[in-house]
Amino acid sequence: MVCGSSTVVNDGIRLLKPGGLYLLIGMVHPQSKLEITGEQIIRKCLTIRGIHNYASRHLDQAVEFLSKTIDKYPYDQIMGPVYELKDLSSAMKIAIDKIYSRVLIKPDNDD
Repeated sequence: MVCGSSTVVNDGIRLLKPGGLYLLIGMVHPQSKLEITGEQIIRKCLTIRGIHNYASRHLDQAVEFLSKTIDKYPYDQIMGPVYELKDLSSAMKIAIDKIYSRVLIKPDNDD
């Protein structure tokens, strides 16, 4: 999961299989306190790694991965519908109410 919010970490760790890898990306701020226990990590022999900087090619690779695995994983359960920029207030309400882990905003393309 890539979210930038520490609130989804427990769900992500819970979903990992034994020996799984959890990457923390985009939570470089003082409010990113995590509420996990050593037991959650040790019982499942998890690896947790933080990534601070990444290149644009990594985003391209992530999008490619999502495209290839769209039918393999239940992304629709964590990502809400795509909102137009004009509907930003509705999207923000969904985000604040934490209905989905990720709210998607489509920018205007009035080039």
